[in-house]
Amino acid sequence: MSLFPAIFGDTPSLNADVKVNEENIQSKWLQNSSFHPEASNITNEVIKDDNLKNKDHEKSVRNSYKLYKKLHGKKKKKDKKHITKIKRQKKHIEHILNDCDFITIDRKREPGNLKVDKLYRPAAPMFRISNKYRVLDHCGWVNNSYKQKHIKRYYTFKEKDYGDGSLEVHVEEDCLIQNKMLIQIPKKINENIEKVELSSIKCENNLTTLTAEFNKQLSEHPCDIDTWIKFVHHQEALYSLNNGYGYKKKLNKKVIIEKQIAILDKALSLNCDNDKLLELKWTLAEDYFTPEEFNRELVKELEKYKSGKALLWNYYINANQNSLSECSTSTVLKRYSDAMFALSKIKRGLPLSEQLDIQQNIIELFMKCGLFLRQAGHYEQLLTLINMYFTISISRFDNNLIETFYIDSSDDIIFDDNLKTMPLNKAWYQIESIRTCDRWLPLPKHMADDAEDPQRVVLPEEMAELVQPLVIHKSVIENLVTASFILLKMPILPFRHFVARQIGILKCHYYLDDLESILSSLFMAHHFEDLNVSDKKASNALLVMLKTAMPPNYYEESISSHTYSRFLTTVLRHITDCLYAMDYIDEANMFLVWWLRFERYQIIVKFNTDNSRLVSEVKLLLGKPQYRNNIPLFIEFALLKNQVGKRDDALKILQKLIDGQCVLLDKKPVYLNVTYRAAYTAIYKNLVEILIQSDCKQRALLTLIALANGVLPDQANLNLTHEAMVIFDKITEDLLTNEEQFAYYGLQYNYLPQFLIEWVICRAWFLYLTMNVQTSVAMLKDVIEKVQNIIKLKSYPENHAAEEILTETMIVILNYHCNKSKTYHKELKICLRSAISKYSHNMQFLFSMLWNEIKFGGFGTPLWQIENTYVDNGNAENLETVRIMLILVGRERLRIASDIARKHLNDNENSMDVYGGGNILDLCKNMRNLFDYFIRNLSDITEMKKCPMFWRLYLQYIFENSQSDYKKCYYEAVENCPWHKFLYMEAAFYLPEELSNICDILVEKELRIHITQEELLVLRED
Repeated sequence: MSLFPAIFGDTPSLNADVKVNEENIQSKWLQNSSFHPEASNITNEVIKDDNLKNKDHEKSVRNSYKLYKKLHGKKKKKDKKHITKIKRQKKHIEHILNDCDFITIDRKREPGNLKVDKLYRPAAPMFRISNKYRVLDHCGWVNNSYKQKHIKRYYTFKEKDYGDGSLEVHVEEDCLIQNKMLIQIPKKINENIEKVELSSIKCENNLTTLTAEFNKQLSEHPCDIDTWIKFVHHQEALYSLNNGYGYKKKLNKKVIIEKQIAILDKALSLNCDNDKLLELKWTLAEDYFTPEEFNRELVKELEKYKSGKALLWNYYINANQNSLSECSTSTVLKRYSDAMFALSKIKRGLPLSEQLDIQQNIIELFMKCGLFLRQAGHYEQLLTLINMYFTISISRFDNNLIETFYIDSSDDIIFDDNLKTMPLNKAWYQIESIRTCDRWLPLPKHMADDAEDPQRVVLPEEMAELVQPLVIHKSVIENLVTASFILLKMPILPFRHFVARQIGILKCHYYLDDLESILSSLFMAHHFEDLNVSDKKASNALLVMLKTAMPPNYYEESISSHTYSRFLTTVLRHITDCLYAMDYIDEANMFLVWWLRFERYQIIVKFNTDNSRLVSEVKLLLGKPQYRNNIPLFIEFALLKNQVGKRDDALKILQKLIDGQCVLLDKKPVYLNVTYRAAYTAIYKNLVEILIQSDCKQRALLTLIALANGVLPDQANLNLTHEAMVIFDKITEDLLTNEEQFAYYGLQYNYLPQFLIEWVICRAWFLYLTMNVQTSVAMLKDVIEKVQNIIKLKSYPENHAAEEILTETMIVILNYHCNKSKTYHKELKICLRSAISKYSHNMQFLFSMLWNEIKFGGFGTPLWQIENTYVDNGNAENLETVRIMLILVGRERLRIASDIARKHLNDNENSMDVYGGGNILDLCKNMRNLFDYFIRNLSDITEMKKCPMFWRLYLQYIFENSQSDYKKCYYEAVENCPWHKFLYMEAAFYLPEELSNICDILVEKELRIHITQEELLVLRED
C-alpha cells in the first residue's frame, strides 16, 4: 500500500508484498528522528477527513488574522453581531499539545501579552473603553473609563514578606499533572523542581506551620530570648493578612498586641530578669492600655520587682511626662525622685560591680531629669542640681563657683517705645526670649530676700530629693561629668553612638531638642568637604539652623552668650584640676581634650578669626609641669592651629613631637614602647591626615613608612615600603591576639588615643596610598569582622567602640576618594547603609550622608527613598537623628531650587539642566510636594512624635507653606511634648489669638515663665 494511495479497492493485490517493499524504499527519505507519522495505520476515510480539515483550518487561520487586524487597527467599537466567532477543533488543539515538549501557562493577569501580534486572536478582546463604567466619585455617580476598585479579601492578595522571609514552596510533579492543560511534561532533574508562587490561603497554612515550629523550639529551649522575640514579631504577619479598615483595623491590631503581650508574659515567667523581653512588653503595652490602666499596671509590675527595675521606672515616669492632662513639673520631678531613691536603696550591701550598675542607672535618670528641666525652662533648678552632684561626688569642688558668673541684667527693653507699639504676642515673645537668655543662673544667697521673681531663687532643700550619693569611682565620675555638660549644651565631640549608649540617651526620644547634637557633625566636616572649595553646601545646610537656637547659648555676639561660654569652660577646667588632685589622671586629660575640642567647635560655628586669647591660654596650660609630656593636649593644640588656618604651625608642632621620640622611646620603634605607643601613633595619624588634606601624599607616605620602620620621617625612603607593609600586617595580627582589650570600653575611647585603633587607621591610609581604596577598605572590614568574632566568642558586650571608630575611618577614606576621583559612590552608599543602620547616632556617618546627597544627589529623589538607601529599617533602631538630617537635606534642596528660580525667572526651560531637571517651576512644585509628603508622614511615627526638634522643624515648615494648618499641628505637637516650653513660645509668636491660652498652660504645667500676659499689659500701660 502506497503512502498516498489514489485508489482503494475492496480486493487485495496479488503482488502486495512486492509493493510494500517498493513503498518502504520510496518512503525512506521521509523518515526523520523528530517525525514519525505512522501513516500506514490511517484508514481511507480518516485521511479524506483530515485533508478537508487541514484545508478548512488554513482558511480559518487566514480569515482570523485578517479579522484580528481589521478589528484592532481602527480601534472602534463594533457590534457583536458583526463579529464572527471562530471555532477551532478540539482534536487540532490536542495535536498541537502532543507535539510540544513543554507548555507554559500564563497564570498571571499580564495585559502586555494581549498586545503581541499573533496568528490567532488573543485570549481576550482588546478594544478602547471610553466612559463605559459608572463609578461613585466625590461629585456623585459619574461615567469613567475604568471600573471602581473593589476591596478584596485578604486571601486574594499576593503574599509579601511574612516572618523571616518570602514564603515559597516546592510543588511535586503530581500537583502539576492535575492541570489538564499541562500534559506530557517531561520530569525535572533533581534541583530544577518547579517553584510555584503561593496563594494567600497557602500562606496562612505556612504561617500555621511556622507557629508550630516556634512552639516546638520554645518548648525545647525556653531560655532562647531571640526566638521569643522573633515569635512575638511573627504575630504581626497575621495582622498584615487581615488588617481591615477604620475601627476594624484598630480592633485587629489590638487583638494582635494582646496576643503578643500574652506571649511575652509567658516568656518572662521563664526568664524573669530579662530586660529585652520586659522592654518589648511595655513598649507594646503603651499602645494597648489607656493611660490610667497603663499607670495601674506599671505600679503592679514595680511591686512585683520590688522597685528594683530602672526600666520600669522609665516607663512609669514617661507615662506622666507624656500626658497632656497630668504633666506638670512637680509631679514629674516627684516620680524621678521616687525612682532614684528606690534604686539607691537596693544598692546597699551589694558587691561593687553590682553597685556600679545601679549607679549607672541613677546617672541615666539624672540625665533624663536634667533634660526635662532644661526643656521646661528651669535652668535655675538644673544648675542647682548639677552643682549639688558635683559637690558630693568630686573632692575639692567649689560649690560657690557658679555664683561668680551672676550678672545683674537690666530690663531696658521694657521701657523701649518700640515694645509698646508692636503686637502683644511679639512683645511677649521678645521679652521672654531676652530674659531666658540673661536669667539662667539662680540668684546668689545674699540676693534671695530681695528677689522680684521667686522662681529665680532655688534652695538646695528643694532639690535634695533628686540627689543621691554616688560611689567614688572613675567610671561613675566620668559618666556624671559628661552627662552634666551635655545638659549644659556642650556637645560630645565627636558625637558617637557608643557614647550615647554609655550615658543613657540612646533610647531617649526627647533628648534631641537643641542644635548641639546636630551641629556637632561639623566638627569632623574637614574629612568630607573639599577645603579648596569655598562653597561648603553641607555645612551651610546645618549652619542655617543657628537662627533657631534656644537661649541660653554661646552662638550669638552678646554679653550673655560670652558669659555662658566662659562659664562652661571655667567649670570644666576647675573639674580637671580637682580630678588631678584626686589622682584621676586619665579622666582629667579626657576632659581637657574635650575642652580644647569645644573651643575648636566654637571656631567652626561662629567663624572666629581672632583667637589670640585662646592660643595664649593653651600655651600657658601646656607650660605647666604636669602637662609638659601630655601628648594628647599637644595634638589638640596642633589641630586647633590647623582649624584657624595656620597649617604650617600645626605641622611644626607635630613634627617637633616626632623629633622628640628618640628621648622618650630610647630610639626604639613606636610599637615597642607600651607606655607611649598609643600617643605617638596618634601623632603620626594626625600628621598624615593633615598632609593628605593638603595633597602632600608623597610626604604622608614617607611618614607612615617611618612609623612602621622605627625611623624619623626625614630618614625614610620609598625603598622601605615592602618592609613597612610587613610590619603593619604583623603588628595588627599581634594586637588582635590580645582578646581581653575588647572586654570593656569607656568614654576614654572617644577622647584619648588607643593603640589598636590608631595603628589600624595608619595601616589603612598606608594601603590607600600604596595600593588602592579597595584594598584599604577590605583590610578595615577584615579587622572589624575579627573584632566582632572575638566579642561573640568571648561573650563580651556587643558593639565595641573600636568597631565604630574603624568604621568611621572606612567612611572617611571612601569620602575622600569620592571627593577626589568623583567615583565609588555606590560602594560609599553600601558602607553608609550598614554603618547608619548599626550606629544611628553617629554624626560623622550622618554628615557623610548629608554631604553625599547635597553635593551629588538629584533633586527629584524622594526623601523616603533616600532613607531606604541609607537605612535598613528592619535592623535599625532610634532613627530620630537620621530623619532630622533628611529633613535638612530636603530644606537645602528647596532653598537651592528657590535661589535658582529667582535667578532664572525669564528662562524657565533651561535653568535646571545642570541638575537634571527641566522647567524650574514644575521642579520646585514637585520637590515641595515630595518634601510635604515626607515630613507629614513622619508626624505619624511614634518615635518622631516624642522628638521636640522634629516638631520645631515641622511647625516652621507648616507656617511657611500652609498657615491654615499651623494651629492644628501646634496642638498635636503639645499633645505629644507637653513639657517643652519653646513649642509654646514659638506658637505664641505665630498665633496671636492663642497668647492668653499659652500663658495659662505655662502656669498650669509649672513651666518656667518670666512674664505673663497680664504683667506685660500693665508694663505697656505704664
